[in-house]
Amino acid sequence: MPLSTTLWTLPIGCLFGLAIYPPVARWLGLFRRLLLTRQGRSDITSTRQKLLLGAIALLGHPAPWLLLVAVPYAVWRLWNEPTGPLWLWFAAGALAGCAIMWAWARRTRSAPASGAG
Repeated sequence: MPLSTTLWTLPIGCLFGLAIYPPVARWLGLFRRLLLTRQGRSDITSTRQKLLLGAIALLGHPAPWLLLVAVPYAVWRLWNEPTGPLWLWFAAGALAGCAIMWAWARRTRSAPASGAG
């Protein structure tokens, strides 16, 4: 298959990566905050309440299902079964989209706030 007929999946994969990164990153940040809070320093006071919120966050949010099921399946599918160049370009675009969002989030987090006053 010529490159010109398979390259169209690259921008679609990039859009997918741009769309999937924010909810997954937000969930990871919230779950990290939940695990790292100390007693008395947050509104989450009891260990039992903390475990309950963690279980709800694990089961109710789509991000852990994407991380625990979809990502390993996609990696296994790309490496073990013969896939066409369409899927490889899509995967490359998705990784590029996630990398773009990660770099953008890192840059905006470290940038000083402007216009305050």
